[in-house]
Amino acid sequence: MDGDVDDELLKKAFDCINLAAQSFHDAAIEVATRVNGCLLFNVRVDKDPDFQRIAAIATGRATCIVVLMNDGASLRWCIVDELYSTFLRPLQEWANLPLKDQAGSRFQAYSSLLAGALRNSRRWTPA
Repeated sequence: MDGDVDDELLKKAFDCINLAAQSFHDAAIEVATRVNGCLLFNVRVDKDPDFQRIAAIATGRATCIVVLMNDGASLRWCIVDELYSTFLRPLQEWANLPLKDQAGSRFQAYSSLLAGALRNSRRWTPA
């Protein structure tokens, strides 16, 4: 696998997550901390048949995508490569805006495009 983090380290980080006791945002931050990564963004996905939220965690050269499924209780994750940067970059830029600018900015189209690309990738690991 490319990057500075391996599947086993991510699996261990996700094994410590309890969505009944913490929010998706807190869970994503905890995973990022455990793998010495950085949370790039955490966005909702409106009207998606599978995903409620998507977060991205930078782990050196690799990026881990974490999704909260629509049941609100299960996570899936995968490592993505540079091909996904066109989907990730606008969401990361949005996340770096001040809150007042985020509110006036449309990011939903980008989160929907990313959700579609992830759904087609079939690279998921249950957390």
